[in-house]
Amino acid sequence: AYLFAMHDEWDDYLYCKSKLGKCLQKKWKFNEAIDTIKSALKISLNYIDEINVKVADAYDDIGFPFYYLSEFDSVTHYWTRSLKIREQLFGEINTDIAISSLNIGAVHLNKDEYDIALSFFYKALNIFKRTLGDEHEYVSDNYNNIGAIHHKKDDLDSALFYYDKSLKIRQKIYKDKHKNIALSYNNIGSVYHQKKEFDLAHEYHMRALNM
Repeated sequence: AYLFAMHDEWDDYLYCKSKLGKCLQKKWKFNEAIDTIKSALKISLNYIDEINVKVADAYDDIGFPFYYLSEFDSVTHYWTRSLKIREQLFGEINTDIAISSLNIGAVHLNKDEYDIALSFFYKALNIFKRTLGDEHEYVSDNYNNIGAIHHKKDDLDSALFYYDKSLKIRQKIYKDKHKNIALSYNNIGSVYHQKKEFDLAHEYHMRALNM
């Protein structure tokens, strides 16, 4: 019982220090936030196993200030460690795994590593579809994100394909006028503009304006 209590105590210590780090991050004290959480991790891992959700959370919390500092290699390092812990704890089909994959994909997107970003976004998409169903807003948002990467790669037909899939789900979810439907119309209009199909571009941009 004593050992169990000690384990819980260090879990709570790490949790509190991680939350303190997040507060420091919100005050733009990024290096102080990183040092606070790293120090807590170093101490806590003497007493608790690394395969622990609070350790995964702490690795995530370290990653965010590095993200704001544009130190993307450090972000990837910590968020990948978090992802591997979550996969061991929850298996590969879990919404936490999808969210971690999205975050890592976003880092690679910021580094213009589009194909790597896509691999993580596709992974997240497949998990969301299996756990939340084909017509959930997270699925729609992911289709939009994948479309945006294809758009950046000038793969315009693929961009249209995924933007359209996102739009169809959003129309079912929101039904009435909604900013996300307007965003989809605008994205599709932008692709048609690049394809020099100006009548279609105008049509979709007007739909966006009328939302």
